[in-house]
Amino acid sequence: MLSLRHLRLGILTLAITATVLAVMAASGLHVETDLVELLPRTTPGSPSLATTARDMEPLEKVVLVLTLPQGPAAGMDLTDLGCRARDLLIPSDLFLSVRCGWSAKDEDFLLHWILPRSVLYRDEAEVRSLTEALAPDAVAQHLAGLRRELQGVTGLLSSPFLRADPLGLAPDAWQLALQGPLTRSLVSRAGDRTLIFASMADTEDAAGTGRSLRELLSRVSAELSAEVHLPVHLEGIGAPFYAEAYESTIRREVATTITLSAVAIALLLISYFGSLRLPIAVVAGVGAAVTWTGGILFLTHGHLSFIAISMGAILIGLGVDYGIHVGNDMQCLRASGTSGPKALATALRIHRMAILSSAATTFVGFIVLTLSTFRPLRELGTLIPLGISLILLGFTLVTLPILLSPNSASSLRTSPVRRVLRRAVHGVVRTAESHPLAILLLFALVTGVLASGLKRLEFQSDFHLFRPPVPELDQLERSLREDFSLSTGTTRILVHSSSLDIALEVAAGLTDALTRSDPDALPPLSPTPWLLGGKTIREHQQRLSSEITMETVARLRRQFAHAGLREDGFPEFFSTLDAIAQGRPLAAIPREEWPDWLGELVHEKTGEATVTLVLTGDGPVVASRADQAMARFSAPASTRIVLFSLPRVGRAIQMTLRTELRRLMGWSILGICITLLISFRGHLGWTALSLVPAAAGVLWLLGICAWASIPLNLFTVATFPVLVGIGIDDGLHVVHGAARAGSVANATLHRAEAMTMTTLTTMIGFGSLGLSSMPAISRGGPLIAVGVGLCLLLTLTLMPALDRGILRRLRSDRR
Repeated sequence: MLSLRHLRLGILTLAITATVLAVMAASGLHVETDLVELLPRTTPGSPSLATTARDMEPLEKVVLVLTLPQGPAAGMDLTDLGCRARDLLIPSDLFLSVRCGWSAKDEDFLLHWILPRSVLYRDEAEVRSLTEALAPDAVAQHLAGLRRELQGVTGLLSSPFLRADPLGLAPDAWQLALQGPLTRSLVSRAGDRTLIFASMADTEDAAGTGRSLRELLSRVSAELSAEVHLPVHLEGIGAPFYAEAYESTIRREVATTITLSAVAIALLLISYFGSLRLPIAVVAGVGAAVTWTGGILFLTHGHLSFIAISMGAILIGLGVDYGIHVGNDMQCLRASGTSGPKALATALRIHRMAILSSAATTFVGFIVLTLSTFRPLRELGTLIPLGISLILLGFTLVTLPILLSPNSASSLRTSPVRRVLRRAVHGVVRTAESHPLAILLLFALVTGVLASGLKRLEFQSDFHLFRPPVPELDQLERSLREDFSLSTGTTRILVHSSSLDIALEVAAGLTDALTRSDPDALPPLSPTPWLLGGKTIREHQQRLSSEITMETVARLRRQFAHAGLREDGFPEFFSTLDAIAQGRPLAAIPREEWPDWLGELVHEKTGEATVTLVLTGDGPVVASRADQAMARFSAPASTRIVLFSLPRVGRAIQMTLRTELRRLMGWSILGICITLLISFRGHLGWTALSLVPAAAGVLWLLGICAWASIPLNLFTVATFPVLVGIGIDDGLHVVHGAARAGSVANATLHRAEAMTMTTLTTMIGFGSLGLSSMPAISRGGPLIAVGVGLCLLLTLTLMPALDRGILRRLRSDRR
């Protein structure tokens, strides 16, 4: 038959084995840093923001910057060096495409489809000037100059362009064709930097791609340096680089906060209990449970958002609560002479209903978050209930066996810290008990003042709050704006229609409206300067038919022959003129002839076409400019226009979050109330009383934020259920203890020490988040810690005041 000692050692061995396996699994847990994952799956009145963002991912380029720190050598062409770097990068399977300068496909597109058709791209004012350009004297003069240029040295280089547009009808078209979807310049003003644009093949594991990219760029830099005998530095900016930096930062900070929280909580418990065994037992049980949680989440999810990962430190603060309550009473019983096992059994019997009710309310309060459209909230709805359940298991399999070990209470004397804490909290409770009416009046006054400011409460939806600073990348981003007028901001206008012709027509009108709205700003990058729909081509041909007739084309052929220029040297040019003169429709440019960067701006699928306009510049300014232009622009009913920018995404999330949180909080409160009713066996009064500290604490915190102009953010709001759960925990322990203590006031006095300790440990967990480099978390963590402190203050003052001021009088009246 197994002895208690062997059973205890067997359970601890099992728990240690499970913890080791969980550590191995949890180490592979991937931190999801993609901000698109924060977007809701559905947004009222609009398509899914996440879907829209995913549709735009091909537009999000990785920008590689090649720098010569010592400047280029004499005669060195920096663009050629950039193209050499491109040739070294292309074989890597990390890229779908790599672009540097003007590609062969760009040249073919320009020479065969843009320049020969240049007359089609003239607006009405330019069509009127076409008469002068096609006049016999103007043509003769131009052809004479063309012949001299073709026979000269420069003609060897320019002949393809001259043959495509022999009359110079499109002098700026070739420059337009060189404009990629991100920047108008490829070489810096100082001449020491050039840009390379890449489309990534893998967007699933952005952080892993970022690490691989850094290794590849380092190898290519070394190879280029050896070739040119000069230092060459190749760096990049884009989603993979940010993801890699964010993941490493978040992993480091989570490890730091968890470690510091565990150490701080352990030191607090040691100073309070005056021994090592009990704090070690409590922290060991919670640590094992948090590790099991990470291992299970790796097996079931594989990756978590950084918001959910950041809750690891909070679980430690929450998890020690049960051990503190049980350990506090166990130590008191041991000091009165009760044996260790009996003291533990008695403490468990006293607190079992409160602990189970506390765990159940936390579980129910969070499980409803799995219904959220926001991934971080759904993950919290899984993480916290799972963590709380495993903390109970860790308390059973780790904490209790350690407490059952011989000499588990090495010190039965009250520690100095505990004596000071006892005097302080007992003084607060007795003051509230002695002056109940004053406390209740003060509470009503403060609550009224704080509640009056709730209309001023602000919500901050800026996504940059979730970006830890990365000095290296931030500096590179600033230099791109200064040297290349390149913005990495995400501002896109998507024009959806049932046909490409309509989408292109609307996009062209919108491009003109945006250009007119601010002539000094960079015009939007749009496919419409190059791509014309079938309807537009027919309209332009009709407009040109009065200027380009069959007689005009015949005269041009004679003038070319007279100048000694053979017609077959200009096939695309005369083919376009013949089609216009004969009224024969010109075909749209085949998609396979488009350059890659142009194809990325146009997407077609069954029954729908989407044309994308890319706006560069300061995000909020550009988004505001686009909003105003779109408000004045009239689009066909069959067309849907979507503006995607971070400011607009933030506003959409704010609206969706408000609606969703009201719904989820309603379900959460309902579930908690039902759980409390079951816990108190249907007693409505005890249920309502246990909710008072939590409700008042949340209200006070919101009021303080409103009056102090402290905006809430997604992380703060997502952790509010934790605040509610903690406030309810204190109320539960007081109300459950009232039956044994004789009254709510006596129960508050008896539980005050333990509740203060659990509050302090939870505040340490939340407060440690202040070390985060992400503003949303560093601001939200300490704010919730203040809310936890408010819940404790209200429990220690309001509960005894309600008991002495109202509850006892009600009981007396009933008698």
